[in-house]
Amino acid sequence: MNANSFNLNALVKFLGRDDWALQFEEVMGDHFWPVMDEFGLDHEGIGEVLGTHWAMTLWGCAFEDFLTQTFEPDGRTFVDIYLKSRGFKETARSKTYLKAISASVISLYEVSEVVPGKSFLARDLLRGGDPIMISEGTATLTLRQWEKIAARIVQIGDTNVITGGLLPYSMEASEALFEGLKEFSGKKRSRKKLILDDDTLRLAAPLFTHAWLFDTLPKVLGDNPPLVCNSDGDDIVFHEVRFPLEADITENDIADRFAGRDDLR
Repeated sequence: MNANSFNLNALVKFLGRDDWALQFEEVMGDHFWPVMDEFGLDHEGIGEVLGTHWAMTLWGCAFEDFLTQTFEPDGRTFVDIYLKSRGFKETARSKTYLKAISASVISLYEVSEVVPGKSFLARDLLRGGDPIMISEGTATLTLRQWEKIAARIVQIGDTNVITGGLLPYSMEASEALFEGLKEFSGKKRSRKKLILDDDTLRLAAPLFTHAWLFDTLPKVLGDNPPLVCNSDGDDIVFHEVRFPLEADITENDIADRFAGRDDLR
C-alpha cells in the first residue's frame, strides 16, 4: 500500500470552491513567498525551473499542510468539512487516509534497509524513537541507504505509509532545516539534541519547503560557484608561500629575475 493508491481528485475539486481559495492561498504563500522573493520567481517559474514532478510534489507538500489546518468557528479541518459534505462518495479506507493526513505532521527521516518495490525503515530525526517500517512501492525504487527525506507518515490499519509530498534532502538542506527549526522553536542556543513535539512541527511545515528550495534552486539555476580544477581533474588549492630575501634586495631586482623566466606566470 502507498499514497499513490488513494485518489484525492474529489478532495482537490472540492478545494476549488470560492470560499476556500483565500485560505489555501495563504498556506501556499507561507511555503513559497520567501523563496519567490529571493529568486524572483513566481509559482509558474519555479515549476518551469524544477520540472513537473517537483512542482507537483511541492504543491502536494503545501496542500497536505493545508489539510492539517483548523478553521473557526468550530476548529474543523478542510478534511472534516469535505467528509461531512461528500464523504458518502469515499470508501472507508479513503476516509481513514484523509483523516490520517489531517492529523499528520511532516518530519525529517533517515532511510535504511530499503527493499525496492516493497518497504524501508524510517528513523525520525526530529522526534526521536526507533525506526519504523514503511510500506512503499514507488519511492523505494530511488531511495538510498541513509538518505534523509522530509515526509508525512500515516498509519492505515496496521500499515505505515508515506503521503505524496516526499522531498529528498541533501546534507546541506538538512543542516539548514535544523538551524531554521532551532530558531523557530527558540532552541537556537541549546546544546541538547533537537527534539520537537507535533504541535511545533505542524506550525513549522513551511520551513521544510524553504530548506529544500533554497538548497535545490541555486543548483538548478547555476548559482553555485564553479569547481576549479587543473588539467588532471584535481582541485586547485590557492595558497601563499613566503621566501626570505637577502639584505639590500629591491622589488626591481625581484621583478628582473622573474622577467627572465618564461615558465613563470
